Amino acid sequence: MKNDATRLIPEVLQDAVIVLVPGVMGSTLRFRGEGRYGEPVDEIVWGQSVSATADLLASHPVRLASPELRADQIIEWIAYGPKRKPVYGPLIDFCKSDIGLGLKENVNFFPFAYDWRADNRETAQRLAEFIRRVDPEERREVYLIAHSMGGMVCRLMVLSNASIASRTRLLFQLASPMHGSASAFDSLRRHPRFHWFLDTLWGFSHHLHPDQRAQLMSTLSQFASLYQLLPPAAVTTLLKEDDGTQYSALHRDAWPGNLHSFLDAAEEVHRLLAKPIDPPIRCVYAIEHPTPWMYLVTREWQIKAERRIEAAGDGTVTCASAYAGSETGDRHPVSGGGTQHNELPSNASVHRLLREALAE
Repeated sequence: MKNDATRLIPEVLQDAVIVLVPGVMGSTLRFRGEGRYGEPVDEIVWGQSVSATADLLASHPVRLASPELRADQIIEWIAYGPKRKPVYGPLIDFCKSDIGLGLKENVNFFPFAYDWRADNRETAQRLAEFIRRVDPEERREVYLIAHSMGGMVCRLMVLSNASIASRTRLLFQLASPMHGSASAFDSLRRHPRFHWFLDTLWGFSHHLHPDQRAQLMSTLSQFASLYQLLPPAAVTTLLKEDDGTQYSALHRDAWPGNLHSFLDAAEEVHRLLAKPIDPPIRCVYAIEHPTPWMYLVTREWQIKAERRIEAAGDGTVTCASAYAGSETGDRHPVSGGGTQHNELPSNASVHRLLREALAE
C-alpha cells in the first residue's frame, strides 16, 4: 500500500527534480587546506555550532573572508550550548519523511548548498549547473523551493537559463525579499542582523573584542550578496534627520567609494529581478511582525539609534517585498507563532502550503 505522501503528491513528481535553495548564511562553509605551519586543516568555519564559530571568529575574524572556503551542505541544525536550534532541518525532514512529502534525496529531492558570500548572479549559474548535473538529459520537470535570498537566486537562474525555465513547474518562494530588506542596511553599516546565528555571535562580546568586531564588519562588507539584499533604488529606505530628504539604500553618498562596485552589481541584480518570469510562483510570507522599511539617518548616513519606520512582515522582510512580482492569487500569508523570518522553514503552515503547491 502506498504511503500517504505518495497518494497526496502527483506521480509525476516521482521523476521530478525538486531543489531546495536556502537563504543567506544557510549553508556551511568549510576550509580544507594547510594551516599556518603547513599542517592539514579541515574545519567548518561557518554553520556547525554557536560556540565553535564564535571561538574561531574571535581568534581569526577574517577567516570568513578566505577564498579557500567552499560550501559544504545546507545547515539543518546548529548546536546552541547543550541544545540544537533548527535552521533547515525541519523543512528537509518534512520533504523526506513518509508523513511529509516522501521525497528521496538524490533521486527527486536535491538540497543545494552554495557560497552565500558570492554575487547572486554567480550563484544562479551554479544552481543551473547543479540542475544540469542531476538531469543531464534535460527532460525532467523542475520544482524550486527557496527561502529568503534563495528566491532571488532562483529567479535569476530561470531568467538566464531558458531551457531550465521551460521545465520549471513551480517556484515556491518563502519570505524572499524581491524588493530587498531595509535590515540589510543596518547589518552592513552598524550591527549584523542578516541571520540570528550571526546576531548571536555578535552577542559573544567576551569573545569578540572591539577590534575583532571591526574586522568582522570589514569582512562582511566585502560580500557582494549582502548588498544585493538592500532595497532597490526605487524604494525609499533612508530618511535624513536634518532636512527630511528621503534616499535609497543604494545612494552613492551613503557608501565609501571603494564599495560602489558592489552597489553597481546590486542595481543590476534588482533590474533583472524586476523582469517577469514564466514559471508559476507561490509567495509565502508572514504578516504580523513589525519589520523595518525605513531608517532615520544622520548627516553622515549613520542610523539614528533605533529610529526606524516599520511595516508588517516577518521582522526582516516586509510583506510588500516578499510578494513583489507576483499576482494576488499567488500570495499566501501566514500568521501566528513561528513566523519570524528564520522560523518560517520550520513552520507547519508553510509545510502544508508547500504540499498543496506541489500537489496542484
